[in-house]
Formats: sequence, structure tokens, C-alpha cells
Amino acid sequence: MSEYSYFRADGYSLEAVDTIVRIEKEVEKMYQKLLKDYGADEFFSLGCHFELRYPTADKVPDDFEVQAIHEKGIFVSPKAGTAEETDLDTRSSIMDMLRHSNTLEYFFGCAEPLMMPRKELPAGVYSTVFVRSKSYVCEYNRSNVGKNNEDSGKIKSAMDSVGGSSCATSPRDCLAFARLDGNWYIRVPNDAKGQPHFTPPDAVPVKYAEMLKIDQREYDLRHRPSPSRAISRHAGRTAGP
Repeated sequence: MSEYSYFRADGYSLEAVDTIVRIEKEVEKMYQKLLKDYGADEFFSLGCHFELRYPTADKVPDDFEVQAIHEKGIFVSPKAGTAEETDLDTRSSIMDMLRHSNTLEYFFGCAEPLMMPRKELPAGVYSTVFVRSKSYVCEYNRSNVGKNNEDSGKIKSAMDSVGGSSCATSPRDCLAFARLDGNWYIRVPNDAKGQPHFTPPDAVPVKYAEMLKIDQREYDLRHRPSPSRAISRHAGRTAGP
């Protein structure tokens, strides 16, 4: 029995996915503008504490306090009560708010307290591809890192970043979506009876076997050699007799 059901986004479900993607792009623009304004390489928000990373000391703005120095760069924070602290606090709060609510659960009205259930997983390697019938892959060891189930797809999911754990865990099994072969698809966790915990509005159910075919078409498309590579591969060959 598969742990997931799949749907092709359509109607309101498609509008929800498109809106989430658009908001993600806007948040990324806000983040990049923050880095540009402060001339930093990275920004970190740790609750009420903020840090910026700079490559060298000469790039660090005045009135910023150094928090750490190592091979990745210099990490600094604005002094308490300064205009810079207020500015970073405001920008960070806006980005965090948008990220927190920018999920399918919130758009579909199945967020807390009706959010998706937790999945009990033993220690081991977890699947990180979008199209899969189960999350657990195998026991954990170095040679298995990055491995996926044989009956799963090939396209990695940007929403499944944890590929394993050295101890048992119970992560939230959230709704996920991915663009494959020209369409958006939604993955929904199933209950103990194999039925989806939630049915996305207006979405079209897709059988798992068909999802594997769609995933393969997307994989072939992404790994199709470009015309320039194809030409270079044949360069220098001469015609046979």
C-alpha cells in the first residue's frame, strides 16, 4: 500500500501553487535586496538575533559587532538599539511571516489544528524524491546516503531536504508539490487505509504508475543533451566508406 496519493493541480489547486511560487520569488527578491543593501554574502535570522556574513573584514559596516571568524567568513551583528537592528528585524519578520504562511496547508485551510499528521520513521535513510510510494528506504550507513527506493521516481523534491537520521524520528508529513512534464502535481500523505488525508480542491487524481512515467519524462527532458553538446560529441568524426 502506497503512503501517498498524487494529484495534478487544476482550478483552485493550480491557483494556490502558482501563488506560492510567486510569493517564494518575491521573498527571494527581498532577501537579495537585503544582501545588496548591506553588501553581505548571507543573512541569518536566529529569533531576535541577526547575523550577516562577509568575506573579509574590510567589507564589514561600521558599528557592527563581530560574532565569529572562520574560514567561511566573518559573522557580524548590528549593535542593540541601532537603526540597522530595527531595519533587519523588520525585514526578517516580513520574510518569516510570508514563508510561514506560504504553504498548501494554509491555502487549502488544512493547517493547524488540522494539519497533516506526523510520520513515525525509524533510524535510516529517507527518500528525497517527489514521486515515491514510501518514505523509508533502508538502514543508515555511509554507502546508502542518497539512495532511494527502487520503485520511486528520480526527480528530487525541493521540499524533502532530510535524507536520513541516526535515530527514530517523527517529522510532519506535509503536502508537497513539484512541476513535472509541464504540469504541477501535488503529493498528499495517505491514512492507514490508503486514502489521502486531504483531497486538493479541483485537482485530478493520478495513479502512481502514471506518476512514475511522468517523472521519467521530466528526467529525460532535464538530462537531454543540448544541441551544442551533441555537435561536440560528433565533432571530428569522418563518414564511413
